[in-house]
Amino acid sequence: MGFQYCNLNDVKMWLAGVDMSDMPSTLDLMIEQNYIPWAKRQIDTYIGENLDSTTVTGHYDGSGMVELILNHRPISYLRKCVLRIIPSMEWFQFKRWTHINNVDSMGITIANHGGVTPLTQSALPPYVFSVNDNVPEDLKGPVPTAVFSDTTAQYEGSDLFVNCRMGILSIPPRILYLENQAIPFWNYTWLRGYGNIEVSYDYGYRTQDDLPAEIRNACAQFVAAVVLSTKGQFMGGGASSFTLGAIPRSYGTQPFAAHIKAYQEGAKMSLASYRRLRA
Repeated sequence: MGFQYCNLNDVKMWLAGVDMSDMPSTLDLMIEQNYIPWAKRQIDTYIGENLDSTTVTGHYDGSGMVELILNHRPISYLRKCVLRIIPSMEWFQFKRWTHINNVDSMGITIANHGGVTPLTQSALPPYVFSVNDNVPEDLKGPVPTAVFSDTTAQYEGSDLFVNCRMGILSIPPRILYLENQAIPFWNYTWLRGYGNIEVSYDYGYRTQDDLPAEIRNACAQFVAAVVLSTKGQFMGGGASSFTLGAIPRSYGTQPFAAHIKAYQEGAKMSLASYRRLRA
């Protein structure tokens, strides 16, 4: 589910010590309903990716390699993966995948370690799970068709590895069993083709609390900069200097200009390592 990248308290931390008595009484509401959603869009645009939990289905070209790089990361859950020769001809549907590398570089758990096992040979993804399984809530139901477990047996029986941190799907060097069937003329790679691989998965961080601190701080800094800019307009109607009592004060450009610039640049520095390259 979608969520904002910071909250009101995060923003107020960067505005500590600033007198807001001359600001509208609805400022807190404006921050929560307008400024924070705006800052989230700014971050998504800057890094080229949204970071809140999202479900997506994509079609990828088979490369003939053992690894498939997905368009989004981190992966929090794989729902379905089908390899085809042509759109109307299925070659193999993966049924026993395992999440690996499920902790990001900041030590945040981005997915539950382990994987799925169908309860019957006829069960097909997307599976239905019991209420006790560590899977997305919309996949839980009264009649489970698979279980999610973190065991050696489940790992050893995997037909697909999901590198959650890197957003890569890998076919194991050899699949020990494929529902007790041999697949002739397959070298266990992503067969070459155009749009012949269908993948449904969840990506992004699952809750606001799971977000890296750098993202939350960047969001709060963007908002704080906007609040200070707005306050400057209230103070002097856009003037670069004013007199407080008998003391003249000049900001050079606009009130709080140095703080605004520092917050904006600090936010971008925090986001630098999260930027995505897009073709």
